[in-house]
Amino acid sequence: SIENSQELIEDLERNNMFIIPLDNERNWYRYHHLFASLLQQRLALKFKNKLPELHNSASQWYESYDQLVFALEHSLAAGNKEKSIDHFANVINHLWETSQYLTILQFGGMFTHEEIVQNVGLCLNYFWILFQSGDMDQAESLIYKLKNRSTDKAVLAMVHICINTLKITTGDIESSYTYSELAIQNINEDVDYWTIFAYLSLAEAHLLKFELEESFEYFSKAARSASKPQFIYFEMINRTRTSFVLWTKGDFPGAYKEGKDMLDRFNAAGADKGVGFDVLASIVYCLVGNFLIHTNQIEEGLQKSLRGYELSKKTTNALLISTSTALLAEGYYLAGDYNKAISILEELDAIPYKRATIFLCILSDLLKSKVYPLSNKLDQLKQLYESDIKADENHAFEIIVYSIAKARHQIAEGKIQEAIALLQNIAEKLELAKAYGLLTEVNILQARAHSAILEQQQAMDYLLQAMLRTQSVGLIRMYINECEEIEDLVKEIKTLKRKQTNKSLDPLELLYINTILQAFEKEKSRQKFVPDEDELSSRELDTLNLLVLGLSNQEIAAKLFISNNTVKTHVRNILFKLEANNRNDAVLKAKEKGIVPA
Repeated sequence: SIENSQELIEDLERNNMFIIPLDNERNWYRYHHLFASLLQQRLALKFKNKLPELHNSASQWYESYDQLVFALEHSLAAGNKEKSIDHFANVINHLWETSQYLTILQFGGMFTHEEIVQNVGLCLNYFWILFQSGDMDQAESLIYKLKNRSTDKAVLAMVHICINTLKITTGDIESSYTYSELAIQNINEDVDYWTIFAYLSLAEAHLLKFELEESFEYFSKAARSASKPQFIYFEMINRTRTSFVLWTKGDFPGAYKEGKDMLDRFNAAGADKGVGFDVLASIVYCLVGNFLIHTNQIEEGLQKSLRGYELSKKTTNALLISTSTALLAEGYYLAGDYNKAISILEELDAIPYKRATIFLCILSDLLKSKVYPLSNKLDQLKQLYESDIKADENHAFEIIVYSIAKARHQIAEGKIQEAIALLQNIAEKLELAKAYGLLTEVNILQARAHSAILEQQQAMDYLLQAMLRTQSVGLIRMYINECEEIEDLVKEIKTLKRKQTNKSLDPLELLYINTILQAFEKEKSRQKFVPDEDELSSRELDTLNLLVLGLSNQEIAAKLFISNNTVKTHVRNILFKLEANNRNDAVLKAKEKGIVPA
């Protein structure tokens, strides 16, 4: 009877009879999945003709209790496409905000584009999910269908923002300006994510033209427009872009602050928001991690970078995954682990979103131009600067990056005079753009090139320019990764500083010089004792790094997606190869030999 229904349900649960509670208060239950499958099978056999009606009833019941995902599932099962579209439109924002991108894509795949464009809001939201998941072809097809059937200026403004973002992403900078103007002319000035995207896409266009001041202005406007809590994802994207522009401009403290402030906010609020919120911190973890590695805090920096990378993997958001992967590759390069950096870059290359995104391609190739010469991959380096790039002002950023790659190849091949001429040309462009961060890298290359032909004074002048820009924040690794010629030049600068005073040398601090030289010594020691590949395999190194963190065998197995027995085998091999008595002894010896950071 109704009076004792709760008692009956509790009795069924105690006796483990087919039901499972869904909450601690025992208000909601579900059938055991095997029993539920049996009931559904019998229902399909006995009441086949009534199934659509029953699914419609179930959909209405779930809707009345605001369980819209279940309501959508049942309306789809009933074949009620009109009602399903309404449910999908009502639930897509919730799914997006909780990072359930795969669920959105699964539901979206059950409708045709013609059905989706009937609901403008749904169509625009679904476009962004397709875009962020890397399905550019489907995203483009959908948004042009909406463009062709819309006449409302406000709707067309949002459509133009979508198209503009596609144009920028694929490198069609000229067209992007047309759509930027169309969007900004008609967009409502109310603060919502369409205004944010209007500024974001325009900022991207300026960045690819290497107009850094304009790019910074619009990224900053977009970030300010996204300062409300519900727009934190968009604020994060814009602030990470702003951080990149600041770094390129040479404002290293400002670039770090953008990432650190966002990470502090995520950490302060993340505990209350759950995984859907937590994954948004992935890129900023990597940004902060890379800055720490730059300042030679390698262990802490890599931990943060790996944390960001792992968080990104909890979602299907291709932007988060691709950007975090690119930043982790840079982190490994900065830390001196070139093989690992190349491995992660290869992983990045396999992500479809990266291949369709010009900005990520440029960042990836900039890193490849640094790491390939250090790994004797000169053929791959040559392929970078031989890429087919349009030689016009719309692709200024690309031209600069690939010119740097060419200069690195020329230095590696011993074509020093050609490299010096090219680097001078690049430096003049960077000066004009006030891109002092990227100019710092070029100055270091100029120092290497002049040193190679024994023009030590010119080499020291260029290196001194770089060091004066980086000493205020203690950047170290950009010098360590540029080979021993730079170490010799730093020593000569130190000797000169001790002998004489002048306007150029006086601002450079002896403490900073010594810190760089100490890092060079430590790096040589670390490289000397790192085992060959046949001594410690990559998987054994992965296991060793987790041993350093104090993880148990079970925790290591979960991290590396391997069995406990496999972990035991790796640990046994590590102990044997390092001649260690136990795990702690292995960690100690690995640190002493520089296999892992001390």
